[in-house]
Amino acid sequence: MPLVFLSNVLDPFLLSRHLFTNLFLSLVLIFQLKNQSSSLTIDFEWNTLLFLGLLICSICSIFNAVDFGNSIYFSSKVTTFFLFFFNLYLLLRNGLLETKQLIKSLIFFGIVCVIITIFAFINKSINGQNLFRQVDLISGTFGNKNLLSSILYCSLPFYFIGLKYSKNYKILCVSGILLTLFFLVTLRSRSVLIALILFLSLNFIRYIHKVFFKKKFLVSILGLFLLGSSIYFSSCLGNKNISSTLFSNQYFNRISDNKTFDARVLFWNNSLKMIEDNFIFGVGGGNWGIHFPKYGLSNFSNHEIINGKVIVDNPHNDFLKIFCEIGIFGFLLFAAIFIINLYYSFTLYKKTNSSVEKNKYFIIFSFIIGYLFICFFDFPSNRIEHQLLLISIFSILSYDYTVKSNRNSKKVSKCLILIVSIIALITSTTIVLFRLNSEKHIFLLQQANLSQNWNEVIKESELAENYFYKIDTKTIPLNWYKATAYFHLKKYKESLIEYRKANNFNPNNISILNDLGTNYFVLSQLDKSKDYYLKALKISPKYEEARLNLVAIYLHEKKFDKAFSTIDLINTESSHTNYKRYLASILEQKINKFLIAKKDTELNTFLKNSIKTENDLVTLYFLSKKNNYTFEEYINNIKPKK
Repeated sequence: MPLVFLSNVLDPFLLSRHLFTNLFLSLVLIFQLKNQSSSLTIDFEWNTLLFLGLLICSICSIFNAVDFGNSIYFSSKVTTFFLFFFNLYLLLRNGLLETKQLIKSLIFFGIVCVIITIFAFINKSINGQNLFRQVDLISGTFGNKNLLSSILYCSLPFYFIGLKYSKNYKILCVSGILLTLFFLVTLRSRSVLIALILFLSLNFIRYIHKVFFKKKFLVSILGLFLLGSSIYFSSCLGNKNISSTLFSNQYFNRISDNKTFDARVLFWNNSLKMIEDNFIFGVGGGNWGIHFPKYGLSNFSNHEIINGKVIVDNPHNDFLKIFCEIGIFGFLLFAAIFIINLYYSFTLYKKTNSSVEKNKYFIIFSFIIGYLFICFFDFPSNRIEHQLLLISIFSILSYDYTVKSNRNSKKVSKCLILIVSIIALITSTTIVLFRLNSEKHIFLLQQANLSQNWNEVIKESELAENYFYKIDTKTIPLNWYKATAYFHLKKYKESLIEYRKANNFNPNNISILNDLGTNYFVLSQLDKSKDYYLKALKISPKYEEARLNLVAIYLHEKKFDKAFSTIDLINTESSHTNYKRYLASILEQKINKFLIAKKDTELNTFLKNSIKTENDLVTLYFLSKKNNYTFEEYINNIKPKK
């Protein structure tokens, strides 16, 4: 699967791997169909029920979604995950697959991921880049370095379990562990590094307890020592006074940079507000990004976010995302899946007498603890490959716990199970194929957009649109692309229709609101134009484009005081092309009005001699802002040179 991707679609990895998983499940169903038994052994254990409940919640959330297509696709992903878990569990439960065989295959999966990472690092070096700097450029075939780090972490438990296998597997697993540790440290994904520390610390404590200590208080002392070391390590990371001349210090300084964490806190704050408004059913699967701007962008410091150039489409917290999108019941079910598997792994660890099995269950237990930390700061649930590794672990735990608990099993008709699975799989695959076709046309649309081939943009946007795909992965409605093309072709009535449709699909996108306002402006509907600019500014008060467009209307209407109060809120370091031009026009009117009212001949003469260009006038304004004066106060306090 790590080698599966398509280069001519918007997201090369997600849909291609989803389709591959569905094809794999088709082969599994065919394999079960050829099995001679007419029935299959099944146990309705907790994981099965929880996954089924999560699927039902995701389907119910569709009815509360703004973007039905994305919500339906979210449900199709959950369907695939449920089918993968259920069929893998059936294979194990009915003796068609051994746990050891499954783990060996997952070891090879991890090794492929390691090899891909090696090539990514080699490619970086070949391009003349420092191996340990700008690691954000390293993503392999997983989208970004955080997702690459988390997939490497997800492979670790299988290497550690494989250390108890044959000599060849032991060599393979040791190599995988060492390379994975090197890559994780180098990639510097903080959530994965902390998950790794948790995983290794728990296993180290258990090893020390097993080999050296028999008394619990000594283990407690060791635990306190590790905790103290972690606190000291964290304080070192937080010490901004450390010299950055050494590479090690630069490494720690980069890890301790709080900018991304501060941004995450803002994502979480907006998410909590979203939960408050949609507590029961959520906003619909895949709809978090549409609702996020509604709760304000004013607290963000990232220039690209507050100006709509970067669209936030994920809260970087799987638990909050699930809560926001499918409501309280979905959240409880999602959390319960982890809780029940922690319970399974720890119970199996305590009950089994085999040292090999004890080792396996504790490794899984500590892995889940670390994975939970990644879930809290990142979004591994968005990716197919991450979930398949996790679900494989859950299926192993479900099988082992069921067998060792001596539960009463039931025989269920194989045909019934296969028919239901086939219908669900066909539905999921159909949705994936429709979306793949759409993303292929969106890819071509973006190329046409870059070359300003507006007729081609219109054509591709129409070809991309279907019932399952009306908004792209960045929450941009397809109508927006069409509207922008019509606008550039000066077909303003057609563009207005499409902009309004786009606004209906995503009413909180500040770029769409701004473009709609501009469309009304060129049609001379100034009141409506102002309304949409003000809507955009309500969401993001620092949005320069909308604020300057509003200033342009006030200038057109000769409302210079309103124009000044509007432009006065823009950062003086703005690089927008219209900022200084509009500002100079407003200041000229403002200074003339002030001097007429003041009737100070000496000041008038001084300013006339001092201000020769528009830039001089703007500089005067900047000085007033720097010295915390209003523009009038600053002018009034100027002392003419004698």
